[in-house]
Amino acid sequence: MELKNGKQIEPLSNYVFVQEIEDNPYIDKQTDSGLILPHTPFQLSQETGSLERLDQIICFGVVVAAGPTCISLAVGDEVFYDKRGSRVLHILAGGYKHINEQNIMSFI
Repeated sequence: MELKNGKQIEPLSNYVFVQEIEDNPYIDKQTDSGLILPHTPFQLSQETGSLERLDQIICFGVVVAAGPTCISLAVGDEVFYDKRGSRVLHILAGGYKHINEQNIMSFI
């Protein structure tokens, strides 16, 4: 991936760069008859003991770069990942995350 100054940046080891996609295309939001179904599942937080919205924790995105030892993922894979295990790449515009392959929950 290219930075603003023209230099290249690539993930090392088993890390990937993922571009977060806000609108998950795999969640049905409207029935055939036109009813809109909200998708706000909750889970009990192990840290605080309170309810957390899963749609704020589990994110969806596309792999845009993969490190040389990344075995399970390739560029273009659509993935679900834990937001808490990702780091925002502020040096790249566009919502890119730096994630260890182990923090990817599943891929499509």
